[in-house]
Amino acid sequence: MMSKSVYEAWSLFGGEESEQSILRGGYLEQGRILNTGGINQVLRRAISNGGEPLVVETLHFIPSQLEADVMAGVIPPLYLYISDERVNAERLLEREKYTHFSSPGHRLARQLPRYRVMMRYSLEECGRMGIRAFDNLDYWRTRAEVLRYVNEMARSGRLEAH
Repeated sequence: MMSKSVYEAWSLFGGEESEQSILRGGYLEQGRILNTGGINQVLRRAISNGGEPLVVETLHFIPSQLEADVMAGVIPPLYLYISDERVNAERLLEREKYTHFSSPGHRLARQLPRYRVMMRYSLEECGRMGIRAFDNLDYWRTRAEVLRYVNEMARSGRLEAH
């Protein structure tokens, strides 16, 4: 299952490529492996260390696959996404200049239709679970919105673990 990129994992299950096969035949199964093992443990450790500030960048953000006590300890859980496909492609193409020096962005930009199926699924889960999502079309504006939101939660006392 992990021998293929999440963008290609659907092909391991046979059949035609569709939104359903992308989600069920790869994304959710790979996410289960990553979330039930690694991501849950990374978050649990940060929580047990007194609530370390932590940013987890993962395509496999599937909140329903994270353990309830872990999700309760993530204060506040936030999800960043890019609504505009063109901006999303531009960011992927720029990333090799700043963060992923040996990973050409054009390889991932070609996968955007598949990625956006996964992103919509994660956004729907965030909505169902009350996780605040921020559209990151503009870095500085999004940064200000996230900081405002976190500060507002801190002032209202909602940054305490459940």
